[in-house]
Amino acid sequence: SPLFLKEIYKTLSLSHKRPHLLWSVFGAAYFLFIGGFAQLNTIPYAMQSLGLSEVGGGYLFLLTAIGIAVGSFLAGKISKNRVEIGLSCIASFFLSLFFILLSLFSHSFPVAVVCLVGLGLAGGMFLIPFEAFIQLKSPEQNRGQVIAASNFTSFVGVLFASVFLYVVSGKLGFSAAFGFATVGILTLIFAIVITGRMARLFFPFFANKIYSRFFSIEIDNQPHKPCVLLLPPQDFRTALLLFSFFPHQHLFVVGKSLRTFPFIEKLLKNIHLISLKKASLALFVLFLKKAQKIQKNGFYIIFLPDSNQRKEEIAKANERFSSPLLY
Repeated sequence: SPLFLKEIYKTLSLSHKRPHLLWSVFGAAYFLFIGGFAQLNTIPYAMQSLGLSEVGGGYLFLLTAIGIAVGSFLAGKISKNRVEIGLSCIASFFLSLFFILLSLFSHSFPVAVVCLVGLGLAGGMFLIPFEAFIQLKSPEQNRGQVIAASNFTSFVGVLFASVFLYVVSGKLGFSAAFGFATVGILTLIFAIVITGRMARLFFPFFANKIYSRFFSIEIDNQPHKPCVLLLPPQDFRTALLLFSFFPHQHLFVVGKSLRTFPFIEKLLKNIHLISLKKASLALFVLFLKKAQKIQKNGFYIIFLPDSNQRKEEIAKANERFSSPLLY
């Protein structure tokens, strides 16, 4: 009965009310889309670009399957007792890279082998955090429905992979290598979007696991409850490192016009951009009031000005109402 589609829609709508849950469902579905496409496109790619037989192309995809298994194991080792969605975000960029490299070096067998193994490794690390998040964060009374809806969307992804391959190779007549390039670009767009939507989970992971290995910071008298911090001008390094101390933080950046483009503002859930063209005392008062509301919900607030003058303006704006800033 087509009525099941209505139930799927209701379940996805319910998932949308839980932070990051719906995008985890989309992430799991996208994995099967690229996985299905890679499996279907590897044999034509092997025959057209590498001069292998159909059987040889089938064995070639086995490398990707082994990579997925190893990548899944590594995802568990890296995540340990946490669900690290940030790992999925980083893996998505590597998936894009390997797809594009398969297209650029389509006549090199060694590069193709490395890229196919890399696709598997990145794919395993991409999928596992999403699947774990869905099972862990789904509402207990609706967990079965959410997992069923996730499985449905995942196999819709497989269907789309078949249709996409038919259109690219069958109807438009492009090569298998070009098909990998197209999926690589699509994956890059998806990686940017999902990293933006998962920014609250990505930045703490990136700061803890990667950035803090190259840079460090010490905090004296670390506050025990959400507060507002005003950083020195242009101190992006400290702003990023603070995510390792305050994972639930919102960053207010006084930026140039390029960084205040509306799409970026909507993409990143925990970064708020203040345009230099509109910067004024009254505007800072409005942003401080917005910060105060966010703070009351349990989030730390970081203000990153572009100059000492702007820092003084923010401090003056703070005097308009009773929300203390920690310098």
